[in-house]
Formats: sequence, structure tokens, C-alpha cells
Amino acid sequence: MRLDIKRKPETYTRRLNRRHQVELSRFLAAEPGFTVFLASNLERFGLDDPFIRFWGTFQDHQLVATLMMVGKRAGFYASDAHVLRPIMDIALHERLNFIMGPRDITRSALEHLWPLPIARREAHYFARLPGEHFQGHLAAPSAQAAIRRATPDDIPALTILYTGAAGFERVPIEQVRQSMTERVYTLRTYVAEIRGRLVAGASTSAESTNAAMIGGVWTLPEERDHGYSTAVVSALCADLLAEGRCPYLFYLEDNAPAARVYKKIGFQDIGHWTVVYFDRSHS
Repeated sequence: MRLDIKRKPETYTRRLNRRHQVELSRFLAAEPGFTVFLASNLERFGLDDPFIRFWGTFQDHQLVATLMMVGKRAGFYASDAHVLRPIMDIALHERLNFIMGPRDITRSALEHLWPLPIARREAHYFARLPGEHFQGHLAAPSAQAAIRRATPDDIPALTILYTGAAGFERVPIEQVRQSMTERVYTLRTYVAEIRGRLVAGASTSAESTNAAMIGGVWTLPEERDHGYSTAVVSALCADLLAEGRCPYLFYLEDNAPAARVYKKIGFQDIGHWTVVYFDRSHS
């Protein structure tokens, strides 16, 4: 009598190179929102860039998980949380100091990163804007603000606008300027301008062929309650949708004002997103 013994799948993990470009692109396309940071860098830099590195775990020669390291910041995607260990071991070896992703799979990833002390963990909602739900909005008529796409000439004013803003609280001004330059030249930013002064902005932080992540939504505290954030995000989304890119974003679960802005435009919460900063001060 022949015993039917279930074969253990052949599993291995390796650094990816240009020969894996098509396979990795197809793998990431299964979840275009959750993988937009990975897909954006893959499309822009390919798989042979020395600073942006990709690894993949294969089962029976099928890609089931991938890790992207940008410096010491990790991004990842897996079809099954049970295959995370090899790429998390690599992330540890690469001395990661940051990771983010869908809540449930990030929770599983953290089980393999237990040696690292967590400095800060953030809980976000993850939202998507279907084109058929998009509601365009302008700033309040009384505000008389011009809503437009930023140009290279705006980089100095954008640097002033974002220095000290949420997410840039401890960032040196030259680093803010570098970030604004990246947003204007390789991504896109929309701004609200009043009499030559920028009072609000919103940018993409990643763009792939069919998706884009929105971030950097900010209005000067003294200029709030005029609809500027709603207007710049709305204009940015209209631009992305016209190109066939679905807008995504994530926002802190306790940020009710942000939720109101995004839902007014038509965003729908589709999941949860976790951001984790690790404490590397003693390692």
C-alpha cells in the first residue's frame, strides 16, 4: 500500500535582479494600493540599484514574498504571513530602523523582529478613492485662493511651508528642501496660494503605473477652516484619476479632521495600516 505523503514545498529566498522584474511587477499588481511604494521604486529604479534593494522568497519557484530596503527603511509584501521569516531575517541583517504595511501582516512581521525595541508605533486607516466616488471640491469662495500644481519656482516657498509641519517636526531645513525638490521634480504637489503666499499643500509620496499614494497634506494652522486641504487633495486626485492612477492614502486613526476631508472627497477606508519606528540608539 502506497502512502500519500504531502510534499513540502521547495522554498528559498534570494536577492532579486533584472531577470525578476516582470514576475515582481505581476506579484505587486495583486494589491496596487498596499504595494504602491514598492511598485513605484521598482518602476523608477529597477532591480539593479545599489541603494534600493529587493529580495524575494519563492515556493516551488513562485514568488510569495518580497522585501524592499531603501537605506535602512523596509517595505514588504507577502501573499501569506507564514512565509515572512526569511525576508524579516534579511531586514534585521540590513539593520532596518523603520517598517510599514497592512496591520495584520505587519503584526506577523514584528514577531520576527522582536529583538528590536520599538520607538514609536502608529495606527492608521488605509483608504482608496474609486473614480466613480470622486467628489471635486474648491476652497471657500471667500478665501480667494489659487489652487494649482507646484513648479520648481515654488521649492523655496514649499520649504518654508513644510518646515516644522506634521511629519517634519525635527527635520533640518535643508532636508525639507531636498524632500520638496523630490516631490516637485519626480512626483507631484498641489498648493493653495493667497497673494503669492503658499498656505496649504498635498503631494504624492509614491506613484506607479496604476496607483498613487497621497501624503504631506498640510495647511498652516492660522489658515485652517477655509477648505484648503480639501481643495488641494481634490485637485491632486483629479489629476491622478485623469491619468488612470487610483489614489490611496493612510491617516492616523484618531485624526478626525483628516477623516472628514478625505471622506468628503470620496475616499473609502479599506483596511488598516501600521507604521513602526525602531530604536537603534543602542545598536
